[in-house]
Amino acid sequence: MEEGKVKTSELVEYYQFDDEGYYIGPVSVQIVNGEPLLPPNVTPTPPPQPQDASEEDVSFNWNGESWSVEVDPTTCEEFVGVVIDHYSDTPHDIKLREKLQKALEKGGSDYREGRGEDLSWYVEVVTEEEKAANEANAALSDFDSQLSSIKSRMELANLMNDTEQMEALRGEYRTLMGLDAQSAD
Repeated sequence: MEEGKVKTSELVEYYQFDDEGYYIGPVSVQIVNGEPLLPPNVTPTPPPQPQDASEEDVSFNWNGESWSVEVDPTTCEEFVGVVIDHYSDTPHDIKLREKLQKALEKGGSDYREGRGEDLSWYVEVVTEEEKAANEANAALSDFDSQLSSIKSRMELANLMNDTEQMEALRGEYRTLMGLDAQSAD
C-alpha cells in the first residue's frame, strides 16, 4: 500500500451515552487503519438487557467501566428529590420529564410540580398547612360565589318589584350568613 493512502475502513457498533452517563443509543464508529475514530461518550460495551422490566421502565448509566441499570421513578413519591434539567434534550431527561408529568396527573393533591430558578423540574410535597389553606380558600371562594349570586338575584327581584322573591332571597342570605342559627341560640 502506498504511503499516505488510507486503508479501507469498516464500521462497528458502539454505544453512546450523555454527559451524565445515561444511554443514548447505538452509534456506528468507523475503523480506519485498525483504529476506531471515536466520538465522545461512547463505549464498545453494550448495555445489559433489563431482567424484570422493559427498557421504558429503566435507564442505563455508564460509570466509566460498566453499565448500571436504574429503575426510573414513576410515582410522585419516587420523583421527590429528583431534579430534571429544563434545557436538556437528552433522551433520558426527555423521558423523565414525560414520566414526571404523568406522575403528577395521577398524584392528586398531595404533590405539585416545582420549578427552579433555572426552570429545572421537580416534584414538591404539598404540606398539610397548604392543604388546609387551599380548603379554606375554596370554601371562601364558594361563599363569595353564593353571596354574589344572591346579590345579583336580589337586584333583579328589586328591579322587578318582586317582593315574594326578595323575601325568599333574604332567607337565603340569612342562612348563608348563619343568622338563622344565631337567632335560635
